[in-house]
Amino acid sequence: MELTPGDLLSEWKAGRFRPVYYLLGEESAAKADAVVRLKALFKADDFNLREFSGDPSSEQAAIIGEALTLPVFSDKRLVIVRNPKIPAEARAALAGYLKSFSPTTTLVLLSEDRRPDKKDALFNAASAAGVVCVFSPLTEEEAAERLLDAAKKAGKTLAPEAAASLAAEVGTDWGILLGELEKAILFSGKNTEIGLDAVSASMGFRKSVDP
Repeated sequence: MELTPGDLLSEWKAGRFRPVYYLLGEESAAKADAVVRLKALFKADDFNLREFSGDPSSEQAAIIGEALTLPVFSDKRLVIVRNPKIPAEARAALAGYLKSFSPTTTLVLLSEDRRPDKKDALFNAASAAGVVCVFSPLTEEEAAERLLDAAKKAGKTLAPEAAASLAAEVGTDWGILLGELEKAILFSGKNTEIGLDAVSASMGFRKSVDP
């Protein structure tokens, strides 16, 4: 099954966690943010959370071993593989695990691949057992909407024209945009509203000036 990033968050908020999530796409900051949200909503303790960031070729046996391990004093376990490049041998091993996965484990795989390869055994196994989600670059409109939502969560009201200006000036990479929003929030001080002037001032160093 393929879902959008928004659909993923909705089912996590509803307390639904599938056996595997295969997260692909160029928007690395959005993928990282999704993993942070998943960890917070999953609420796995130290006994039931394992993260891997090394070479999947050398760690594949440990990854599968952790995925097959029963949870401790819980009914679920979370295993996250952060290395964005999964070589062919590791893909085959993980695909094999997903054909007879542990029902008490949620396995999260992150990849830099821009889009799914429907001939790839790992993609097919993940799609059959759980969810594949592609984090594509945001459009300017999507970036502006996310900025408005992020400002609201920070207790601020970002003017729509200010959000649009940020996305147009900075681009749509979410990690960079979030950094610029944090600067604008600091610049606004105690003001609850962030207008176009505040955003322009906080990111003024990015603009070329004709002396």
